[in-house]
Amino acid sequence: MTHSRTELVDALRVLALLGVFVVNVVAYPEGPWGGPVSPANPSNSPTAMVASGIVAALFQNKAYPLLAFLFGYSLALSLRSRTDQSLEKRLQQAQSRQNHLLLLGLAHGFLIYFGDILTAYALSGLLLLSIHRWKLKRLKKILILPAAVWLLTILSGLFAQDTPTYSLQNYAHTTGWGEQLLLNMQAYLATLFVLPFHFLPEIFVLMCSGVIAGRLRLLERPARYKRIFHQVTVWMLPPGLVLNFIYGVATVMVHRKNLPYQYALYSAATLIGPVLTIGIVSWISANSTTPKSLAMRLVKKIAPAGRNTLSMYVGLSVIMMIFLSGAGLAWAKKVTTDELLLAALALYSLAALTSYVLARHHLRGPLERWLHPSRKI
Repeated sequence: MTHSRTELVDALRVLALLGVFVVNVVAYPEGPWGGPVSPANPSNSPTAMVASGIVAALFQNKAYPLLAFLFGYSLALSLRSRTDQSLEKRLQQAQSRQNHLLLLGLAHGFLIYFGDILTAYALSGLLLLSIHRWKLKRLKKILILPAAVWLLTILSGLFAQDTPTYSLQNYAHTTGWGEQLLLNMQAYLATLFVLPFHFLPEIFVLMCSGVIAGRLRLLERPARYKRIFHQVTVWMLPPGLVLNFIYGVATVMVHRKNLPYQYALYSAATLIGPVLTIGIVSWISANSTTPKSLAMRLVKKIAPAGRNTLSMYVGLSVIMMIFLSGAGLAWAKKVTTDELLLAALALYSLAALTSYVLARHHLRGPLERWLHPSRKI
């Protein structure tokens, strides 16, 4: 049986990428050696503090987990039974895509932005392909070890206090492209060293959960799971909103009062951020099957833009580097946090509109064509 694109998956992907880009942009002036929670700039500006709180409450630690889950879901889609292609052929193509994605992630991380997420997604994808034949029960069991490592890193962060900060070079003050490249490469190498312990276990758990959901066709047949989605919405969305509002306020207060709890706060957000994400995704999924509902209209409107998110992700990183770095236009030294937030939303809207227009004309982004040369949009 052949399968077509899933609008709900595409719509959720474009929403997740929005959060990733907003967090990256707002954190860029302090990067790559800044703390995990972006401070308001200027620190005494009410609008900057509100913007910092909004980013923390609505975007930070909510977007990348959803994107990782959707990567796993898409991997499950690519391995579905098809009459026109053998399983071995599909597996070969999937492995080729993950290898290409890994190369792209390394290039993106070394040359453009140290906070690359594609490397971890590709490595997790290759691991999942090696166990793709496992039954769901066995897949669930394999999550125990990486989930334990992930939980351990969270617990260690919850009890950590910030060490005294020193003036370190950041993207905003690089003076040339050579200096920019060297700074970025050093930071990316540092992330690769800690990747097996501080990010990869989490991404593997999220992607494997996506594979399991893909096997169950969770996002392709939301009507079948509508009652479950409603129950999850009731239990997750209200506490998620409250907890993340508190996190947003706490983020502002920690920086305003210069309290040594950035890492503890960020670790807590790793736990409470996904609560809001699950609540929102469940609400969209439950209501996307209702004709003329807000969720259905939203999914229909934005789904085409989600078909070129790989090109959007890398392209937006390039734009971010050119406009914000000291080697480029050096906007990071001139703009406030609220201006950065507005700029991120505007740039992302432009990128999403471009992706939407391409998809409506049955065209793909350059990286999608490179990664999926034989796929039709």
